[in-house]
Parts: sequence; C-alpha cells; structure tokens
Amino acid sequence: MARLLFTVALAYVAYRICTEAKAPTRHVPQDEREALRKQSAALGVDPSR
Repeated sequence: MARLLFTVALAYVAYRICTEAKAPTRHVPQDEREALRKQSAALGVDPSR
C-alpha cells in the first residue's frame, strides 16, 4: 500500500513539474501603448484612429 501511495505521489509531482515547464510565460507589455494595443486586439477593435 505504501508503495502505491509513493508511486502516485511521484507521478503527481512529475506531472506538475512537466505542466509547469510547458506552460508559456506571459508577455508583460513594456509600455502603455502596447498594453492598449493588445487589449484592443483581444476585444476585436481596430486600434487605429
């Protein structure tokens, strides 16, 4: 029983490490214009005036 519990715990830790390593890092906008452009693109609005 202890062997099974150890195996499950090890598999869970390996899964968490693997999913964290594959997760894309989010890009943080450097300035306000870029942030507004990204927000407008996410909303589907043309940012040009």
